Parts: sequence; structure tokens; C-alpha cells
Amino acid sequence: MGSWELQEWKAIRPDGSILHPYGTDASGLLLYTQEGSMSMGLSKSDKPHLGTDDYASVSDSIIRLAYTHFFSYSGDFHIEGNRVTHIIEHCKQPDWVGRELVREFEIHGDTLTIRSPEVIGADHILTWQRKD
Repeated sequence: MGSWELQEWKAIRPDGSILHPYGTDASGLLLYTQEGSMSMGLSKSDKPHLGTDDYASVSDSIIRLAYTHFFSYSGDFHIEGNRVTHIIEHCKQPDWVGRELVREFEIHGDTLTIRSPEVIGADHILTWQRKD
């Protein structure tokens, strides 16, 4: 439970190559509550500023960059053994709403590692540091 700050997000492709989807300096926050709710947000460090709160006045290309430089979802969660299931209720990607994402996790001290095997052509490993 509690809040966690992203330390690293890497993706390992089937050929063994490693990539960092949002760069080596990506940032993120992961929250788990005692009541069974969770929220996660990931961001590239070079996410463009829109320069306005009037989204209708921003070019489609800048909106696309902003969209592809940030990802988030929230919902309920439950744990069984070393697996956590995120039940998506809200998501930047509307097609994910209603999905149940099963992830493997390990906790060592103040470090949480979550593995998402075989997502979009790679195994994703997110390492988080406890904030509270």
C-alpha cells in the first residue's frame, strides 16, 4: 500500500534488446490504497507544454505529442500471491476500460518491481521506490 515513485521503466524485446519507452529519465507515480483502489501515471520528461488551457486552440500535432508522452489508468486492484490485478475503470486509452491487467510483483525493502510480460511486443519491468 502507499505511494511509489518510478525509478525505471524498461522493456525487453524477444531478441533481448532493451528499450526505455519514455526514456531513461521517465517519471511516474503509483498509488495503492488500503480500500483496494489504485492509480498510475507515467510521463516522458520532455512532454511538450501546450501553452494554453484552451485545447481547441492547440495544433493536432502538439496534442498527439502530449497524448503519446503520458499514460495513466486507475481502478480497483487485488493481490493473489505474487500477482496484482489492476481492474481498469479510468484510462487515457479508452479501449483499456474494463480490462483486468495481471502483473507479477516483488517487494524488496522500499523497492517494488512490477513485471508486465508480453505487452506490445516486449516484457515491461517497472521499478518503483516507496515515497511514504
